[in-house]
Amino acid sequence: MNNTRKDSIDLSLKDKNIKGELNANFKEIKAVNYTDLENTLKTCNYSTIQWKGNNRKEDNFISASGFVIDIDDGMTIEEAKNVLTTHNLNYALITSKSHSDGLHKFHIILPFSRKIYTVENYKAVVERIKL
Repeated sequence: MNNTRKDSIDLSLKDKNIKGELNANFKEIKAVNYTDLENTLKTCNYSTIQWKGNNRKEDNFISASGFVIDIDDGMTIEEAKNVLTTHNLNYALITSKSHSDGLHKFHIILPFSRKIYTVENYKAVVERIKL
């Protein structure tokens, strides 16, 4: 991360599990220091969005501190790193549970320089993100 960024990102967190239907309710919102980010991403389910009652529904949107891109095919980790570096973006990259050398599956977290407080503004920013 460069010096113009804060040293943490707000994440909604939940105990690690692999069943999507169990990830509708997050337990806490926590400012995670970038030095602790790798461990947090490996041990928790996470989101850069915070919701009312920690319930992951669009109507409950409070704010977003970043955007998570889920890459399941079509791009290798090295290709993604090259694109992100070329555009001088701050990012965190972590492999998915089903990642392999032959099939790259991973998540890219793009932290925002400031929080977004409306779902409409969040959608507008997401529309502009192209890898």
